[in-house]
Amino acid sequence: MGQCVETPAASERAGRQILARNDRIPLLIGVESSIFCEKARFALDYKRLPYREKKLLPGLHRWTVRRYGGTGTVPVMRAGGRTFADSTDILAALEELAPLPPLYPSDATQRARALQLEGYFNEIGHHVRRMGLHTVLAQPDVFIQSFARRLPSGLARLGYPLIDRAMRRRYDVSDETVRAARVQVRRAFDRIGELLAQSGGPCLLGDQLTVADIAAASLLGPIVAPDEYPNAMRPQREGGAAAYHAELEALPAFSWVRDIYRRHRKPSATI
Repeated sequence: MGQCVETPAASERAGRQILARNDRIPLLIGVESSIFCEKARFALDYKRLPYREKKLLPGLHRWTVRRYGGTGTVPVMRAGGRTFADSTDILAALEELAPLPPLYPSDATQRARALQLEGYFNEIGHHVRRMGLHTVLAQPDVFIQSFARRLPSGLARLGYPLIDRAMRRRYDVSDETVRAARVQVRRAFDRIGELLAQSGGPCLLGDQLTVADIAAASLLGPIVAPDEYPNAMRPQREGGAAAYHAELEALPAFSWVRDIYRRHRKPSATI
């Protein structure tokens, strides 16, 4: 598989110039295990844009992000005195802060396609999250390590039954909703295969890595769990979940996500 185009040297210079101008360094506010926060981190690190990060406890984050001007969800980014309260808005803002390497095609039609695909994979991300929670909530040790490791272990275990009920209610996690989510995620894997066949390149729209690729790879990342995926959960899968995962692993999109992470998921640019 080929490699998407990027210009690392120019990107690094842009990041240094931002610091040299004493502009406010972006502050990313989020939850460590959030797949939408990973989408924002991917873009920040890919552009080599220095940033600070405030990591919040899951569940308690909703009140904190509102103090920063968010709506109760993560990620939120503060930069240049402005607040960006959605991963899509964050990626658009990063394009202004550090235009290189670009994440949006210069061609208007291709740009519209990239944005449409980003929106599509954002929706798929909700299904991925639901599937992941369904798996890890059944394994308290895995859940605590992945979502509540910053809490004292005794406190996390004591509060686990309450956390379990609250998470299932908030994210609509049930056997029925997870079955529906698996159908949508399988369609997303198939769509990636179709897009790659159409593009003829290593990325969804050709040779250039775009917001569509970052959205697809980061939001499907928990399923593939590439080595470069931070805090990837690797819960034990049994029965139908194991068979379903094996089915996805046989598809071209599975290795594509792994390849995108291997080639383009840069080390953290946090300071």
